[in-house]
Amino acid sequence: MPNGKRKGLALHRFLYYATDNNADVLFNLNDLQNVTLRGDHIEGFQNSWNMVLSGLSKTPDLEILEYCYFQQVKGFRPLSEDIAHYNREEEGSNDRSYEYLFDSVNNHLQRTGQLKMWEALSKGLTGSPTSPSAPGPPKGKGKGRPRSSSAEAGKGLKACPFHKRGTCGDGKDCPMMHTGKPGGGGTKGGSAT
Repeated sequence: MPNGKRKGLALHRFLYYATDNNADVLFNLNDLQNVTLRGDHIEGFQNSWNMVLSGLSKTPDLEILEYCYFQQVKGFRPLSEDIAHYNREEEGSNDRSYEYLFDSVNNHLQRTGQLKMWEALSKGLTGSPTSPSAPGPPKGKGKGRPRSSSAEAGKGLKACPFHKRGTCGDGKDCPMMHTGKPGGGGTKGGSAT
């Protein structure tokens, strides 16, 4: 008989032959079975599992915990390599246990938590708009310079040498100041024509 069916049968026998002395455990075990992984919300599942498990008056056998826990996490894609490893292991191996599955989920949660913290830290250091400590990048189209009603607003302090010769090809988009009237002769490359 496959391992999963054997554990399911053990759970069924436990529930069927429960006596009044085990009624509290039976009720709590049902609560534990009702903790389900919905979508990819593994952190919520893990928190609920821990909460129900801590409320049990008697902890169920590890085989029952392993079976119930495995039924919930076996389809969680980010753990697919851990689950494949678990399935390849022999019965009784350290990596084919409730502890292995539980630790795999905790390791996943720790890694994703660290990744979120690094991303938040990176956003804070690069000055994303969500960070109150640093100004965000300029908004709008173009080369990142603000637009205003004045033609010279936002231009650099250096005068455009090509404008003086009448050869600036950038026009209003030139990052340098255009002062005075465009003069004659020359090209943007600096050679006269």
